[in-house]
Amino acid sequence: MEPLNSNSKEREMHQLQQMQDKSKDSCMHMESLQESIQERAKHKREYDRRMNDKMMQSKEGKVDSSKALNVGLIVTEINEIESETHVSRSRSGNDTHAEDADINSVNDK
Repeated sequence: MEPLNSNSKEREMHQLQQMQDKSKDSCMHMESLQESIQERAKHKREYDRRMNDKMMQSKEGKVDSSKALNVGLIVTEINEIESETHVSRSRSGNDTHAEDADINSVNDK
C-alpha cells in the first residue's frame, strides 16, 4: 500500500505546486494590471494638465485680442473725430494748421 500513499502524496504535491504556480501567475498579472492602471492615471493627469494649460492660454488670448480690438476702436474713433473737426474747420475757414498759415502768408506777399 505504500506505493498508493506515495502516489497520492505526489499527486497532492503536484496539485499544490500547480495551485502555487497559478497563484504566482495571478499575482504577477495583478501587479502588471496595477502598473498599467498607474501608468494610465499618470497619462490622464498629464493630458488634463496640458488641456488646462491650453484652455488658460486660449482665455488669455481672447482677453488680449479683445483689448487689441478695443484699442483699435478707440484709435478709429479718435481719427474720425479729428477728421470731422478738420472738415468742419475747413468749411468754416477757421483751419489754423501751421502748414496752411505758412502758405497763406507766402501767398499774401
